[in-house]
Amino acid sequence: NMLKPEYVHQYVDQVPNTNENSFVLSEKKIPHNAACTSGAILLMSLMMDLEGYAEFLSRASGGHAFKQDKATYEKLVQDSYKYEAVAHFLASNDCYATKQSVAGVRDVTDAYMQALS
Repeated sequence: NMLKPEYVHQYVDQVPNTNENSFVLSEKKIPHNAACTSGAILLMSLMMDLEGYAEFLSRASGGHAFKQDKATYEKLVQDSYKYEAVAHFLASNDCYATKQSVAGVRDVTDAYMQALS
């Protein structure tokens, strides 16, 4: 399985990070952990590499269907440049498992915002 801990921790570290700055990577040159924005965006990219990642997320949440809050999503879209900046930072530091094009970074950013809403 692609999302086994050994695989995930090649791309997202598991160290505490007291720095709120998403533009700081761990000593391994990867996001500090999954709880920071850069780590969460990178995890979303790993899930998107899976076939049927929406089904994966549903299973991971105990079988609950995902319902998007349109107002929350629209607010996130207004601030999407912040998430895209982090996603491009990750791409420029070769943090993704697969090479990301500009369109790919936007897809990851959009999926991240959908998951937040």
